[in-house]
Parts: sequence; structure tokens; C-alpha cells
Amino acid sequence: MKHFSAPADLPVYALDFLTEDVVVYAGGGGAGRSGVKNAIRTARVDVPSESIKELSRLELSRDEDAPMCIAVNKSLGSLVAGINSVAEKVKANQNESLRVFDFEVKESDNDKEDKDPASPSELSATVTFVKSAPSLPITNPEEYQFVLHTFPSLTPAWQTPEDAFTNGSGSAEELYSADFSFDSEQVVIASGQKIKVFSTSPAPLDTSSSSSGEKSDSSNSSVKRPLKIQTILNPALGGAGPCTFRAARFGRAPTSEKVLFTVVNAGPGKGSAKGKRKSFVSSWNAETWELVQTRHVADKPITAFDVSADGKLLAFGCSDLSVGVLDAKTLRPVLRILDAHSFPPTCIKLSPSGKTLVSGSADNTLRVIEIPSTALIGANASNNPKHGRPTPQALLSSMSTRASSKSGPSLFTLFAVLLSFRLLNAALTQTFFQPDEFWQSLEIAHRIVFGYGYQTWEWRDERASLPSGSAPWQGWLGGWWQDVVVGSPIRSIAYPAIFVPVYWLLKNLQLDNTFLLTLLPRLTQALFAAVGDFYTFRLAQRVTSIPIAYIWLLLNWTSPYSLHTATRTFSNSLEASLMSAALFCWPTSTFEGKSDVSTRHTQGSQAKGRRSQPSVNIYPSLAFMGFAFIVRPTSAIMSIYLGLDLILFNAPRAALPSLLIQTLIVGSAILSWQTLLDSWFYGRLTVTALAFLQVNVLGGSPVSLFYGAQPLHYYLTQGLPVIATALTPWVVTGWAVCLTGAGARGLSNLRESSTLALLARASLWVTLCMSALGHKEWRFLQQLGPIWILFAAVIVSQQAHERKAEPAGKVSESSRNQHTELSTSRPRSAFSQIFSELASAWQTLHSAAHKSEQSRPSSSATKLPAWSNRLLNALPPLPYLLLAQLPLTIYLLVGHGRGQMHIMRYLHEAVVERQSGNGLETHGKGTAGIKSVGFLMPCHSTPWQAWMHAPELEVRRPTGADEEREQAGWNGSGDGGRAWFLTCEPPLQGQDLRTYRDQTKVFFEDPLGYLQTRFPSLVDPNFPPSPFLPAAPGVNCTSGRQAENHPDWKHAWPSHFALFETLLDRKGVIKNGNQGTVRDFLREKGYAEVKRIWNGVGSDDENRWGDVLVLAWQGAKSK
Repeated sequence: MKHFSAPADLPVYALDFLTEDVVVYAGGGGAGRSGVKNAIRTARVDVPSESIKELSRLELSRDEDAPMCIAVNKSLGSLVAGINSVAEKVKANQNESLRVFDFEVKESDNDKEDKDPASPSELSATVTFVKSAPSLPITNPEEYQFVLHTFPSLTPAWQTPEDAFTNGSGSAEELYSADFSFDSEQVVIASGQKIKVFSTSPAPLDTSSSSSGEKSDSSNSSVKRPLKIQTILNPALGGAGPCTFRAARFGRAPTSEKVLFTVVNAGPGKGSAKGKRKSFVSSWNAETWELVQTRHVADKPITAFDVSADGKLLAFGCSDLSVGVLDAKTLRPVLRILDAHSFPPTCIKLSPSGKTLVSGSADNTLRVIEIPSTALIGANASNNPKHGRPTPQALLSSMSTRASSKSGPSLFTLFAVLLSFRLLNAALTQTFFQPDEFWQSLEIAHRIVFGYGYQTWEWRDERASLPSGSAPWQGWLGGWWQDVVVGSPIRSIAYPAIFVPVYWLLKNLQLDNTFLLTLLPRLTQALFAAVGDFYTFRLAQRVTSIPIAYIWLLLNWTSPYSLHTATRTFSNSLEASLMSAALFCWPTSTFEGKSDVSTRHTQGSQAKGRRSQPSVNIYPSLAFMGFAFIVRPTSAIMSIYLGLDLILFNAPRAALPSLLIQTLIVGSAILSWQTLLDSWFYGRLTVTALAFLQVNVLGGSPVSLFYGAQPLHYYLTQGLPVIATALTPWVVTGWAVCLTGAGARGLSNLRESSTLALLARASLWVTLCMSALGHKEWRFLQQLGPIWILFAAVIVSQQAHERKAEPAGKVSESSRNQHTELSTSRPRSAFSQIFSELASAWQTLHSAAHKSEQSRPSSSATKLPAWSNRLLNALPPLPYLLLAQLPLTIYLLVGHGRGQMHIMRYLHEAVVERQSGNGLETHGKGTAGIKSVGFLMPCHSTPWQAWMHAPELEVRRPTGADEEREQAGWNGSGDGGRAWFLTCEPPLQGQDLRTYRDQTKVFFEDPLGYLQTRFPSLVDPNFPPSPFLPAAPGVNCTSGRQAENHPDWKHAWPSHFALFETLLDRKGVIKNGNQGTVRDFLREKGYAEVKRIWNGVGSDDENRWGDVLVLAWQGAKSK
């Protein structure tokens, strides 16, 4: 059995077969501003090659509704479509909802050639518009009545009375389906609460009232009424909740007994799981109207239903995204395709022979399924007693399609694979990248649990020490701003709080002195990285296709930047994961929710003059965006763009109140929760997001500029190449192609080109906004990394498609397995299927890189811009580039900056050994272990107590004047005490950045001078703690000269120094006037090397070159 998915370029709401292998489908974005055209398409279905080739197209008005139903009369070559007119005509009761088109299927050899679809449409113009909104066979949109017309004259035959379909309260019911019997003598109409069967011949005028059972219409006695044959009321199913009819269909072929099939969707019953809504299919004797049998077919509502032309097979689409086929005689399952679409199926149709099934969905895809021959044999046997019952082997083969069709991995299995990969990624990461990985997350969480750790300036509350008048506004707002915002901490405790349970568990299990102290936090972040991969993969699957999703996964797993940063405890890493989840949940393209896509655009809703209110659910996406905002306020840049795009260009006007209400509710909840959490942590009202804005944007001299100011083009010339690495040319090409949306629509294997265009525009918006800020870092665009890689995956797939690496009429293995969708069950060998798909993705990379002139597409055949083809063709094959990145990735994970990490564990182990009485001997001198340590490195070159975990090196601050600062959360190490480092506090009072110099800068300008003037002349063997700074660093230094002569920068000689090797070779003048090096000076003071850790081959900071060394005092050198 074969089945595959094909892009449809528009949301599909109706389809039918013109011939055995030519299908017509229709849909679009409706009357609105979604940008999705309304159209009717015809295409040839080629099951052997698993392809659908478009034959013709007819574009419809964007001001009207999308076609919601179509019916084909093959003998007359006519197609009837239900299309609601523009709103003005609907309100004026002039809805021209019935359209007739002529068609002709021309068979020719040209149809089989592989070239662009013919531009002239083979669907002719409209023949007749029928006034007063008749429908065939849909409802009268004004009165929820059914009007029967003869065809092709379209003469009204009869109309149901006003009260034919009303509920107990007298309100009109919406009609869901209508169908004619095989001999066209009866028509069955289904509403939610009842099914009625009428004769197609009108009742006599004098008996229509009594015989039909409904009240006659006294206002128009000339209207003909139908003769009612039977009414079936909504059945009550045992164990199920409230039931509604969804469809009713007659059996198609003339058989010894006439049959009617009905579909019932049931709500949750008593004691059943919340949200569990079963669906049932029943068969009725259409002569005696006795119920023959009922079968439970799914645990979600059925959204589409069809009967084969010979009446032997039933097909259904379900809101659990599956498509199924039943034997019409026994209602036994024939096959079931899990996750046939990303949204619930909206329409389904069996071919005239019953050998092919096609379903459509609002996710812009068609699913084509070849009905296995065993199913046809079984159906023939069950419908024809002469053939007897099918063999058990045939039934088993026809019913076990899930295993034989290589159904894709479950969501659980997929996430397990992604998580396993990221856990391995985290365990292999042994290097230092940037300080915020520790100082803005783990150090704070460590302090909360263990009671010690360093708080950088971002976490300190300086409101009491700042002068008044710092607010940018006057009046009460300025006073509030001065009291609450100015000098307030700028970091929210939300992200560090994630790691508090981890440290708490280690502390209570007494495992905090093991390797788990440094490993578990990173494994925790690996969980979030896997969540980001999971949602981006599913986004890629929904927007493009399964093969492209696996190409994305392969490229993401081989990305040096992703492997280097995703599992690090940066707030940017969590921001990227949360925004990936938000993008997956964001309403895109048709803005249809998964739970009710198939019933959203109900026939007649617009025609009634009150289109049903669109239900655009953005709560999940807003929640993810809100948490991302708490973690990093700059994530709001993308959120704002997505919101404006939705409101201004895509969302129906009727949905705007709902969107605004949802935004208000989630926004208020997120901001309130953040404010309460941070205010509780800091002990007073604190709004960290506003404080962040005040310090880094609104201030006269933004503090962020202290850490560097980069040019406007930085993110395009450095950020993008660093994040994308070897994929940069493919990312640039994909980004450019997807920006317009029109360019992407011509590419293969895309389901939502408009969504790709949205992602491209949003990425550009974020890049431009972030470029406007002075201080820039690569990781500030980390949230765009997964999107950029998706752009590259799209281009790689297109290259492979155009190079035709396989014979004509064939598709790649990855395309052949497009049915490998995600399901909620656990198929056998799911792990092997994932890696098989990754292998297919690797083969696609090779196909895309194929260099032969024979396989290279002509300039007229390619859908990619000419400049991109020249660029990509000039590059080495992408697989070679990815392999070339492997040494770089390994080096970044285990080599570059390794010493900066492992020095802290070495110090931890040394302190632990000293406390256990073993001592750490130093070169046989017998010197006791570590008593104090000073870091002569650029500030924050290493982690701190989150890795060193040495409470023995913490000291309590003096009482008295400093007691208030200690209670306010000041540090017991770092800028003094038994463990200290060179600080780099920013100018927090608006000092001139051109003259301001921090402690690190002062030290490295003249290391020897600093050591001689800031330390005592002799080393005290007792190694007393270094003095603490009595004032917050960076607050009182108003000029460069004051910084250079800062009286508080005094130190006691420690028992150990940690430094980079390059420092020892720095030259200067020793007090006696002789030239010397730092190495000479420290050797004279009695310090010698006791530990050397390799730190890589270089650094972007000249003060971090060489190995990381530990020097220990071994006694003064004798003179």
C-alpha cells in the first residue's frame, strides 16, 4: 500500500474526481486579508510515482468566500461549487452562492511531461448565477432551509419548510450534509440533531403540509414542499455523552438491499477522560429504516465522510488528523493512516473505481492513498456472498497497514531521541564560552540554595544609594520611576529559579561535592534545548514537509553554534526554545485551529449575514512568548512583530476583539507574576523589565555600551556567519527567497509558503531592531538560529529536487516516505525510522550537491534566483562542508576555554582535600593547601562558586557600616575575602565611557605596577582575607584618574593565584628601577606553578592567551 502527501498551495475545503486519476480541489483564505487566494485547481494523481501534477487553475475573487463544496457531473462535464458572495450581497440577500463551471479533461502526452502547469485554465467561466441563494446540495443560507434544483436547468423543485430543521427551542439548526440516493429518488439531509429523508419529487400542494409533517408557509403557498419519507432522531449511545450527527450518505450501487450510512460524534461520557469525544458510523436499512449496526471508529470527531461509487468502501477523516477506510458491509476497519495531515481533514473522496483515496485539509496538503487490493477483495467478498468471506491473511494484511506503511515515530519517541541527543551534547560540553552562562544564572541559584555566591551589579539594589532626579520624567510618574525603577536590579529571578530545585536536591542528598554539581544544571538546560528542537521540527513539518523537517534536524545537529550553545545555561538558550514553541503554536496562513478546522467555515454562516466568529486561539503561543519575555525582555521584539502582522494583515476583523482580550489576559498575568516573583525575591516592589530598559536603552549613556559598541552591520557580517557557519550561503538564499512569499510558493515540498514569508520578515525585523542597539553579541540572535537553518533546509531540498538525481518520474526516498508523519502511538522500530529518515536527509544533501552538468537544472527550470545558483554552484558540496565543521565542533566542545572551567574544579578538589586533612602538597615544600586564591584574569574569565563550591573560601563581612550591605545581598567573596577576582563594574552613574576605567583595565595596563602598589611588600604566611570594598564598585569612580588611584583596590597576598600564562611574560619596571616580568616578580615573592591546564590554541582577548596556571606560595625566595 502506498500513500503520500503533496502540497496544495492553499487550504483545501472541497474535492472530487473528474476521472479516475484527475482530481479537482478548491479552497483558499476566504473573504479577508490573509493573502491566501481562493481558487479551484485540477491535478493528475500518479500513484506509482507518488506525485501530483497540477493541470490547471482558476483563481477566484478574494472578496468572496472560499469554495466550501463542489460536485461533479462527469457526463455533462460540469462542476458545481458553493461559493458565498461578497458581504454586501449577502446582507442584501443576493448571495450568488451556486456557481457552475464547464470542464473538459484533455488526455495528451504533454500531460505527462515534467514541466510547469499550463497557464490557461481548462475550467471555463461561470455559466449561470442563480439568485435568491439556492444551494446544491447545501443549505439555504438565509433560513437554514434546503432548496432542491434540477440540473442543469437549475430550476427550483422544492424547498423545505422553515421549521423542518429546528431544535427544541425553535431555533434553526445548521445543516451539515446532503446526499442523493443511487436512483436520485430520495435525498437525505443531516443536521446536528436529526436526519430527514425526502422524496426528490415535490408533494402535491394540497397535501404537502400534512404529509411532510411540518407547518405550511401561509405567506407563500406557491412554494413547493417535499414529501418527507423518514426522520431519524439523534441516537443515545451507551456510555457516550451528547451526540450529534455529522453526515449521512446513501449506499451508491444498486444492491439487493438499500442502505444509509450515518456519522455520529459523541461528547465525553460520564467517567470518561476529559476531551475524549468518540465517533461512530452506523448503517441503516433504507427500506425498513431499521438500524443494522453501529461501530465505534475513533476517539475524536469525524470531520469528513464519503462512500465509494460501488458502495463497498467508506472513507472518513478524523480530527485526530487520521484518515481511515471501512468495509461498507461489515463496518470493519480496512486501513488507518495516522497523522495524514497537520490539521484535521476537511474533505475526502474515493476515486470512481475505489482504488484511490484523496483527502484535503486546511494545512495546504492533499493526502493520496492507494487502497490495497486485499481491501478491495475483502469488500467484494463481504458484499457478494458468492465470494465468501476473505481469508484471515487478507484481513490481517488489509487491517495492519500501520506497520506496513512505515508509520512515523510517535511524539514521545521523537522527543526521546531529541532529548537523548541534547543530553549527550550537554555531557560533552567541557568548555567556557561567555560569563553569563554562570554569573547570571547558576551563581544566583547556587547562592539561594547554599547561601554563598557572587551577585554581579545586575542583581544588586542600588536605589537607596542613588541621588534623586535620575528619572527621565517629572511629576508623579517621575517620582514613581525614581523610587521603583532607577537603581533597581535588572535581572528577573525566574531563570535562575529553574536551577534552584537541582541544587536543593544535590544539597539534601549530600551530592553537592560530586561531579553532579556541574553536570545536572547543564542537563536541565538540555531538556529545554530538546523542547526547542521538538517544536521547531514540528513547525518545519507543518510549514514544509517531513523530508525538509529531517533535513533541518540533520543540519541543526551538525551546526557548530547550536551544539556549542544550546545546552549552556544562558537565558538566550531558553529564550530560543520558548520562541520556537511560540512560533509552532502561532496561528499562521489560514489561522485555523487544529481542533475545529473542518467546521470553521460552515456553509451559510456568511450568507446569513453574521459569519460565525473566528476562533483564533493564541493563548499557548502568548504563554510561551510571555515566559520568553520574563527570561529576556528583548524577545518582545519578535512577539510585537508577529502580533502586528496578525492584527493588521491576516486576522479577520471579527477576531480582533478576541485577539486583544487574549493578549490582555496573558500579558497581564505574565507581568503580574514576574513583578510578584521579583518583588518577593528583592524584598520590595521591583519591575526588572523596566529597570532593564532604563539601564540599557533609556539612560543618557547606556551601560550596555560599556561592554562594547559594534557597527550596524555586525549581525549580518559577523552574527549570521557565526550562527550559520557553513550554511551561511544557503541561509542567505533561503531568507531572500522566503521574504516575499511569492518566491517560496514556487518551491517544492512546501505546505505554507506564506508562513515561511512571515518567519523571514520576522527574522529581518528582529535583526534590524537588534542592530539599532549599540552593544551586540552573537547570542542575542540565538532565537533566529533554528529559523535560519530551516531556510537553508528549504533550499537544500529544492536543489535536490531540481538536480533530478533520480530517473524521471521517481522521487527521492525521503519524498517517498512523506507518509512518515508523527502519531500519538508507538510503532515498532521507531528509533530506527528516525535515523533512517536522517540517512535519507543525508542522501538529499548529496543530491543537492551533485555537480554533473546533466543533473544541473536549466536556468528556465530552476525556481531559485540566478545569483543564488551561481553562488551555491561555486561552493564545495555541502556534505563536505558539514564534515569539515566536525573538527571545529569537537574543539569548541572539549578544547576552547577548557582550562577556564577545569581550574574551578581543581580548586574545589584542593579545598576538599585540605578540609579532609590530606592537604595539597606543592612541589614537596610541605605548604598547606588552599587558604585563599586571587584571580589575576580579565573579570569573569571563569565560573565562580557554582563550580568552585568552596564555602571555606567565603568570609562574613565586617559588621557595622557594612552590615546593611550584607543584609541587602552583598557578596562574601569576589571583590574581597579569601577568594577574589579583578572586577569590571560598569559606570552606573552615567560616567563618561571614554575616560572610565574599571579594575580589570587598570590592572592590565600595568600589571607589575598594580602588584607593587596594591599589595603589601611582604607575604603574610597566614594569608588573611583581602579587604572588601566599602562601596559598590563602579558607583563612585567618576573619572579615569580616580579609577587609577582607587583607594579601595587593596589586596592581601593569597596562598594561590589563578592566571593565564600570557600574564607572566608581561614586562614592566620593578621598584629598584630594573626591567622585569610578572613571572620574575611573583617568583621573587615565593610563588611557583603547581597546576597547568590546557586552554585551547588562542583567544579573542590577548589577556586570555596561553594555558591556565595555578601558582602556589612556597615561601619567600632567599636573597
